[in-house]
Amino acid sequence: MNEQITDHSVPEGGAMDWAWDPAMPIPVSPVFAWPPRPAQAAKWLASYCLALSSTVIELALAISIWWLFQPPLEVMQTLDLRSINTIWARNMALLAPT
Repeated sequence: MNEQITDHSVPEGGAMDWAWDPAMPIPVSPVFAWPPRPAQAAKWLASYCLALSSTVIELALAISIWWLFQPPLEVMQTLDLRSINTIWARNMALLAPT
């Protein structure tokens, strides 16, 4: 049912065809494919995670901030104002540039 729309009452700049029709079947990542394909899954993960993308940069930033600025677990076992303020100050500093 790919009929052409002949009604020209759509405002200028608006879309005439709002229903997106993707190619079927929609491909699934090899990581979630059944039966498992470990070689293809490893190749897909390597191409996704080893590329310098925003996901990799954000993951590296999150791990480094946790590693450098998270108070030790021994300190955080007891609820005290110092550990709460440390975490709060770190989070506010991370939000400040945005």
